[in-house]
Amino acid sequence: MSKKAVICCHFLAIALMTVNAICWSAFDMGFVPGLNNLLYAFAGLSGLGLFVQHYRSTQRFHLYWSLYPLLMALLLLAAVIRGLFFGIIALLILFPADLDSHRFQAGDMRIYPQKTGLMSYCCQYELRQMKYGLLERRIGTFQTDQDINFREMEIEPNENGWKLTYKQDYYNDLTDSYQVENQVLQIDDPQ
Repeated sequence: MSKKAVICCHFLAIALMTVNAICWSAFDMGFVPGLNNLLYAFAGLSGLGLFVQHYRSTQRFHLYWSLYPLLMALLLLAAVIRGLFFGIIALLILFPADLDSHRFQAGDMRIYPQKTGLMSYCCQYELRQMKYGLLERRIGTFQTDQDINFREMEIEPNENGWKLTYKQDYYNDLTDSYQVENQVLQIDDPQ
């Protein structure tokens, strides 16, 4: 592959990631996380390769290409040292990547943990619907008091949106034991 083709593909990947971020913000619809992560990895690796090709040159993009090895070195340092400071740096570098996979899938519906930040409250989830194989539409978000047992979850459509049924165990102080209870959530479809 020629140098010009790699540069064009690099900037095309960055443009697609930018359009994806704008679509998620404006329309609650965007690429599936696997495609977004593939674009993110391609942009990083091609940027690193183009830095190696332009190492001795004084072209106008030399400063831009030099950001890629710097970010890779910071990410490697964060993985080796493991502290709060480097954890925050790694979080900032990897924020565009959607590293969490879906926790539950039924047909074209998927449940993902919601990206809310480093010090977020427990158990916030997003319900998304697959569209055309490469896109997902955000239906809504919900929050529970504790983790959900996804093995026994059901998602059913109804006239207002989607009904989620799952089992959740809780501690009963009166009987001094754990009990299982069915929980039902209604998520309204904004469409």
